[in-house]
Amino acid sequence: MKDDAEYLPHCFRHFADICEGSSPLYAALSRRVADDPQVLALVADRQSRQPPSNLLFGSVHYQLLSGVDHALADFYLSVGGHRSPDQAYPAFADFCGEFRERLVETISTPRVQTNEVGRCGLLMPAFALAWERCGRTRLDLIDVGCSAGLNLLFDHYHYEYSDGRRCGPDSEVRIRTELRGHRICPLPQVMPQIAERVGEFRCRGLPVP
Repeated sequence: MKDDAEYLPHCFRHFADICEGSSPLYAALSRRVADDPQVLALVADRQSRQPPSNLLFGSVHYQLLSGVDHALADFYLSVGGHRSPDQAYPAFADFCGEFRERLVETISTPRVQTNEVGRCGLLMPAFALAWERCGRTRLDLIDVGCSAGLNLLFDHYHYEYSDGRRCGPDSEVRIRTELRGHRICPLPQVMPQIAERVGEFRCRGLPVP
């Protein structure tokens, strides 16, 4: 497993690039983590093959969701925070120092799950096509697995595709999808109407954003 001085900073800088435009908080934190040896040391001895950035941020978020009282919570929307991401790093670094043992324990387990809504950029056109072919009567969603709850809300997100097309409600959650190949992906004029949503979580994983 790579853990040299060049690999870890590269991972976090790459993650920052990925998060630009979709997660200002993670983009801001990742760029600072890349230059912080003390925080990088948290993932230097990881056993999992998952990206170090996913392990670190997933573990930190898990602690916040568990009710840990710390100023870092003021920057996470998921726990009621609202402060600017640009000001988050001092609190993040302090959090990593104060809860270092907890974070190392979580990072060292194989239980961290990394699920996100980006996959809906592919699923949404398929759901819309199924709804159209069924006469726009009703669409029931059943999602079993570690993503349950994310895919079930696909109609709540705004979609932007690399050919300039957009669809979906004016949501703060914006999913950007790169199209490849020569066939054009059909997008709905109206988002499908969902009659029922059923999801079941069948994974031991820890919740992460």
